[in-house]
Amino acid sequence: MKKLLVVAGLWVFFATSMFSSQSAFAGFIPDPCEGVVCDDGNFCTNDSCVLGECVFIANFLFCDDGNECTKDDVCKAGICVGQGDKGKLCDDGNECSINDSCDIFGNCSSISPVPEGTFCDDGNACTRSDFCSGTFPILCLGIPKSEGDTCETGNDCTGGVCDSEINCIETPRAAGQICTDGNECTKLGACDGSSNCISPNEPAGLACGDTSDTECKNPDTCDGSGLCLFNFEPIFTSCGDAETGCFFEPFCDGFGTCAGSFPKLGFECDDGNECTFIDVCDFEGNCFGISSPSGTSCGDSSDGECINPDKCDGIGNCQSNDEPDNTSCDDGELCTIDEFCKDGECGMGTETPILACMDDDSEPGSDVGGTLIQINTTPLLLAGAQMTASWLIPVIAAGAGIVLVFVRKSENS
Repeated sequence: MKKLLVVAGLWVFFATSMFSSQSAFAGFIPDPCEGVVCDDGNFCTNDSCVLGECVFIANFLFCDDGNECTKDDVCKAGICVGQGDKGKLCDDGNECSINDSCDIFGNCSSISPVPEGTFCDDGNACTRSDFCSGTFPILCLGIPKSEGDTCETGNDCTGGVCDSEINCIETPRAAGQICTDGNECTKLGACDGSSNCISPNEPAGLACGDTSDTECKNPDTCDGSGLCLFNFEPIFTSCGDAETGCFFEPFCDGFGTCAGSFPKLGFECDDGNECTFIDVCDFEGNCFGISSPSGTSCGDSSDGECINPDKCDGIGNCQSNDEPDNTSCDDGELCTIDEFCKDGECGMGTETPILACMDDDSEPGSDVGGTLIQINTTPLLLAGAQMTASWLIPVIAAGAGIVLVFVRKSENS
């Protein structure tokens, strides 16, 4: 079967079979992709079947190139590529170096050796008392063992002896000796006399390897044939936070990692601005809209002596339409005059010369008590300690600051 890697969304395929006119006339057209499984194992391609042929289209998803010294990994032309994360701390695998860091090319290295004589392991079974060089090149050095000394081979079914070249020469151990092959998915076995450990397999489902359990990864388990299998959740499985605003819900990348969310480019949204319309998401996950025409209603719709309904300004802002400060108005209070607007509210008037004004809501027959009236600065206490509202007597006070006052008088006065 042909395999096509398609880059930048363009693909070409070649049909390898033709449908017969007889089957077409019979009203039956077989599905050429039935039973065809297309999976190239590459996270950076979208796999599909077209007319019986597998097509692999390169995608542009975020990915993980497995290099701790890169960042912003993304699929390009079917390959996961990252940028060098210069200055990031890393581990170059050399136990005789410290302060390892990444360079601009994505490599991990160090220019700081540990002190000379620091213990290390050079990985050679025929050396002993290994120590760090303490200088460049940064090395772990060992003192050679003598020829004929025993050495560890790492294999239960072999013995080792050092030669004059500091090599560990392995020899098979006798058949039947108990051994382990170091595989979590096999049981104790027996040597076969040819340096091999023959071990029966552990049952499928037995825990092994990485036991971490996350949204995108389940603990590893044995498969019953001696292999320890990863148990990653399938690609596009939901993970992380729920879908928000202009971002899709995060999903698993198929390799145990939550890949994060992606912007909903072109999707309808709401930017929360009354002075925009046709709001859509952009490629960065921001919601923006077109500014509403100037004069469009928005915000506070109150309409009074000092305030008018808010209107859009035509560039996406909601503007208040208060009357100008010092505009004359009426605050509805009987005992104030010369009121004017200030910051959209009516007030700031001056009090009339009357210290106590009649209440328009007084009902005939109600007790209002004595009423103190002041004309200019001369107080006048109306006669009668108790006045019942039934009929009105006009009182005209002459002189500067003339005020006309109506006072309710009792029927007995």
